[in-house]
Amino acid sequence: MVNGKLTSQDLVKCYLARIEITNPYLASVSEVNPDALSIAAAMDAERAAGGSRGYMHGVPFMVKDNYYTDDKHNTSEGTLVLLGGRYSSEATVVMKVRAAGGVLLGHTTMSEAADHRALAQYASGYSSRTGQGRNPYNLTQPTAGSSSGSVIAVRSNQVAVALGSETFGYAYW
Repeated sequence: MVNGKLTSQDLVKCYLARIEITNPYLASVSEVNPDALSIAAAMDAERAAGGSRGYMHGVPFMVKDNYYTDDKHNTSEGTLVLLGGRYSSEATVVMKVRAAGGVLLGHTTMSEAADHRALAQYASGYSSRTGQGRNPYNLTQPTAGSSSGSVIAVRSNQVAVALGSETFGYAYW
């Protein structure tokens, strides 16, 4: 805290501690940004110098594992086969949130390949990278949808803002 005010670094530290405690049970975060604290420090320095980029200035956020980010993260769509893949450019929405001062905290897990699998029975919210995402209010209840990691992360206070995407929708056969 600086002058009795919560800093972006404080907030990132709180969320990282929360992720460390809860993620082994929830499997909602696939990767944490190793540069999150240094980015938060830069946002705090900008604010201390009288600057603000906007409403997201210094606010940690996470993205579903199908948003490519230009940093040390893997973007794997919840699969092991795409680990280490590189893409041509960062997702536009990620660029815009970063430009507004958002601090990328990491990637959230997602249903493997965004539920684009054979019509066999499987558990929604499952990823070969992170395992089965779990409902933070009842670990025995399933999560639903390919963006379940983003929802779990917000609902379990691992982060206040997380981006997801509609990639498939549900069809009842």
